[in-house]
Amino acid sequence: MADLWRQGLGPCALRALPGHECEGRVEGHHAITRQALRTRGLAEHQWDRRNRVPLCDRAHTSHHTASQRVPRELLPPAVFEFADELGLRWLLDRVYPPGFPSVPRGNLEP
Repeated sequence: MADLWRQGLGPCALRALPGHECEGRVEGHHAITRQALRTRGLAEHQWDRRNRVPLCDRAHTSHHTASQRVPRELLPPAVFEFADELGLRWLLDRVYPPGFPSVPRGNLEP
């Protein structure tokens, strides 16, 4: 299952964020944690690829240590589709609050 999770990840979602320098391999970050899914009886959805965010090792570690959270604006649209389907948009709103941390649109590099 984990091998399928890693397939076709693409580049780090934070690569265009000013000041972010990617480091390490790209991993699939669970936007809604596996634990959150399991505790809600939704373990069968923990490897749904719509819930993944491609992050380099540095970005993944920074998110989990809260030194630099993934900005909501950089979450793939599929993450919101996944959360809405399971009735967990509120959980995304708690972990990735609208407007915080915000990325001014003009400050993203191409």
